[in-house]
Amino acid sequence: MNREDYFHFTNPPPTTATANLDTVASESVYLNPSEWITVSNILHAFDTFNPLNDIRRNIQTLLTTNQPVDHLHLLSTYSNSLQLFIGSIPDFQILTTAEKWSLLQRNILGLLSIGSLYFMREYSTIITPSYEHEIIDKLKYFCTQLDYDPIVIKLFLVILAFSSNCFPNTYRTTFETDRVLHGTHRLFDSQNVYLEVLWKYFIHRYNFFPTIERFSRLIQILVKMIDLFSEIYETNDLFKHFFTELIEQIERSPIINEQTIIPLWGNG
Repeated sequence: MNREDYFHFTNPPPTTATANLDTVASESVYLNPSEWITVSNILHAFDTFNPLNDIRRNIQTLLTTNQPVDHLHLLSTYSNSLQLFIGSIPDFQILTTAEKWSLLQRNILGLLSIGSLYFMREYSTIITPSYEHEIIDKLKYFCTQLDYDPIVIKLFLVILAFSSNCFPNTYRTTFETDRVLHGTHRLFDSQNVYLEVLWKYFIHRYNFFPTIERFSRLIQILVKMIDLFSEIYETNDLFKHFFTELIEQIERSPIINEQTIIPLWGNG
């Protein structure tokens, strides 16, 4: 499968990010045409599975009818969309089913951590009034510390998906013996491709020295977000139960099944 192949879709949905991308791509001296296609593919894949419009309508309906908002259900919905998004990546599709299970289980905490920043930023006017809590306050603070660019967030999610482990909590011993850890060079090869694309995109947007500062801040926020979610996992029984079930469900998820996965680019 080729990362630079065009989508099987002929008319990608118009989005602000895509529109901006079309404008700046022709002016870039850092990203070559193949790399811009990779960026465009990632944005389209994310937007294809993005559930936020449906979530927004559901929240508005609940608030209008004075019904409580089930935030764990919202998190579960967003987790499913992230799994579909990662499942459409050619580098993910070539893995065995067991490797896909392991990779998502190891990194779903990191994906939800960074994904929640996107969620909060895009829909803070709806989420914040419906749920005031210390955790939400921390998420809001991290949002203010991040130089928000939805393109950066979506690229960064792909990079996180090919990490060896974003789950620092002790969960189960098989995490230490599964085959992914014995072939991390394969993950590094995939991760490095997308990391280089993100780095070049940063330089294109901000030039070299500001890129160093902004990229460092992004890594710092990632570490703090994972630490926050890990703390919640250890101290909040409801979230721990939710997350434990989420990890278990990944192995039963039809999202991992090769027959149901949706290739949005590559030779599928």
